[in-house]
Amino acid sequence: MRIASWNPEAFAPEILSGCMERIEKAALVVRDAARSKMVGFKYTWKEHGPYSTGKYHGQIWTARDYNALKETIRVTKKKETGLNAGYGYKAAQHMNVWIMAGNYKTWYAVQVEKGRGEWRGKGHPFLRPAFRESMSKIKSIVENG
Repeated sequence: MRIASWNPEAFAPEILSGCMERIEKAALVVRDAARSKMVGFKYTWKEHGPYSTGKYHGQIWTARDYNALKETIRVTKKKETGLNAGYGYKAAQHMNVWIMAGNYKTWYAVQVEKGRGEWRGKGHPFLRPAFRESMSKIKSIVENG
């Protein structure tokens, strides 16, 4: 038997929507694992508020808070607008799910992860090991929901 009028593009939005939900759920597992790796980690610097003197006094990004970096580990999706909005077939190339760490205040996320540049002390990887350790959970979520 042959189905001549079968159009797989008609099912693409539902399939892609389900896939994206699974990918986001897997990303949340990695986010939680990365946050747990930051618990109890002591940096090579002391906690302090924004600099009170000098060229950059009062700038929020000069503050150091042990928990600030952990709180910035998050899952984000690329926002879509116009004709490509949603999880339609045409928007498949624009779908991204990111696990991010750091922001303006915690600009040092890369130095903590990789220990590079003028950073004092070694790196303390948290995202890459979290991803590796969560691989079996990720596979299960992607395959089974």
